[in-house]
Amino acid sequence: MIIIGASRNELEAALEATNRYLHGNLRFKDIEHVKTRRDGREQFKVTLTVKDTAEIGSRRSFEGRRIPAACWHAHGLFFDSLPEGTEIRTSFFGAVAMKAGDKWTDINIGSMMRPLMASHACNCMDWSISGVLPFSVNQ
Repeated sequence: MIIIGASRNELEAALEATNRYLHGNLRFKDIEHVKTRRDGREQFKVTLTVKDTAEIGSRRSFEGRRIPAACWHAHGLFFDSLPEGTEIRTSFFGAVAMKAGDKWTDINIGSMMRPLMASHACNCMDWSISGVLPFSVNQ
């Protein structure tokens, strides 16, 4: 994903804030400073992943296999932890561009015959029930 308008320190602070809910399981797979834009805002290319695929925040495949990628909820919590006005360009939420704090958009990552919503491709529902996450996954 591309993040515009946040410094590297702000990205790391957002990761740290998100990890309070995810037991420290989220990390940057890649974080690359792309450029400083003409308007002075920094632009970074960022990929989120997890340290342990059995822990909270890990994505699951359509077949239920654990994938070393951050799930829909982990991305959403990270986006909400970014400074206000930060622009995010990602396809994970079905949006071309969104701002920190925008409503998360769920998308079908399965097929027409076997749909799987991104919000259900993880084990966060189990963690939500136990009160670890700051929201109900069933909303």
